[in-house]
Amino acid sequence: MKKLLDYIPFLILGVLYTLLPTQNANIDSWFYAACIKYNAHLFNSHHLLYNILGNIWHDFICLFYSKTDAIYSLNLLNAISATIALMVFYKLLLRFGQNKKSAQFFSLTVGVCFGFIRFATDAETYILPVLFSILSTYFYFKPIRYLNIAFSALFAMLAVCTHQLHIWWTLAIYINVLANNEYSKNKKILYSLILFSGVILYYLVYFFNFNNLTFLNFILGEYQKGNAGIDFSLKALALTLINVFRTVFQVHGFLYHFALKYSLLSFIIISIEFILIYLLVIKRKLLFTVKSIPGKSFPRQLFLIAIILHLFFAFISSGNAEFMAMLPFLFVAYITVAYNFQCNKNAFLIPVVIFIWNIYFGLIPLRFENINKISTQVNYTRTLKNDYFLWSNKPLIENKLTYETGFYKQYNFTTLDSINVLLKEGKIVYTDLSNTKTAFSRESMLNSDLKTRAIDRCALVKVDSFENLYGKNYIYKITSIK
Repeated sequence: MKKLLDYIPFLILGVLYTLLPTQNANIDSWFYAACIKYNAHLFNSHHLLYNILGNIWHDFICLFYSKTDAIYSLNLLNAISATIALMVFYKLLLRFGQNKKSAQFFSLTVGVCFGFIRFATDAETYILPVLFSILSTYFYFKPIRYLNIAFSALFAMLAVCTHQLHIWWTLAIYINVLANNEYSKNKKILYSLILFSGVILYYLVYFFNFNNLTFLNFILGEYQKGNAGIDFSLKALALTLINVFRTVFQVHGFLYHFALKYSLLSFIIISIEFILIYLLVIKRKLLFTVKSIPGKSFPRQLFLIAIILHLFFAFISSGNAEFMAMLPFLFVAYITVAYNFQCNKNAFLIPVVIFIWNIYFGLIPLRFENINKISTQVNYTRTLKNDYFLWSNKPLIENKLTYETGFYKQYNFTTLDSINVLLKEGKIVYTDLSNTKTAFSRESMLNSDLKTRAIDRCALVKVDSFENLYGKNYIYKITSIK
């Protein structure tokens, strides 16, 4: 019973993840939920098993409540998976030699990092593979027995098959398996056979579902289609640095608008944060005592390799913050496998500071505010079937429509280049491109203001309006283009 009490903080976080799912789901979240709702497109090369596992989970939930929304099922799956991930990570830190207080401190700290909680409250793909990678690592550091080896390899394979991104964490473990002199030849063969069964699984899915492509093209997915690519620019480097920070603390352009809307409460929250940070500064010498653990340089390399590979891949993916969800876990594992921490109770001010900021400026606005909801645009597109639409976030609207009405339905989306022809044919074209939105986001940094400058060439007439966090927004009819 006493051991169960150690997990109460993680269960409390799990309750918060469950109670604060985002109401501003993004493009991919609606698509995955639509796949599960309509039993379509259940296999995707970049996250082969995610939709299948989500589909099984949704069917299970529907046994208890048949009207459960698919997107709610995925939110719940991620909230529960995130909670279990923290519990397993806590046990992993205990295995590294940390005491209960230190293991709780570090596990709670990563559990309140924004790069983790944002996906624990969404329908995205990034939490399940984190859980599987942590499980793989946990069994890798257990006594070297065949069963533990098999479980480590199995969970590593599941991590990669749930999202290809985790090939880097898995590769780091596998390098250590091959280099570990405590592993016999037979044990290395066992690990390899189970791990590479993922390739066989990929091939079977490809053979029965995607043999109109080459196997390599199937594995490369969006990269071979040109929808994803490699970016070595200075802008990618800047975004990487920003998003490393944002993996811990929520930083986004809507914070200004949110703080302005709730100015008094925001002032109180920010004041509390400054007080807590001041306390941390004056008590900094009382937070930890640290001692190195002899003979732990070899396993530490595992986490260093994983950090470097994941960080580099995030950088060449235009500094994608979504690809950094695992970094807090890897960084904590990197330092705790080699150093023993004795945490004073004052140290828990650190996760408290992170928690308050990320809940108030992260989960609460994402849950209760209209930040990227597109209900008005969706309604226009669905009801005005003979008209055409130039929306600022067409993929998001398209996927939300897919979730509501099913796959393979055609809607009249258009591009700026086609507007002149449509207007000459007497067609009506609507847009939302002149609406107010934050300029401080990854999307705006990558795309600049090209769409806004392009729409400046159009003559617009306001026909409808809606409110979001940024203020009053309008639906416009395009009457002519210069």
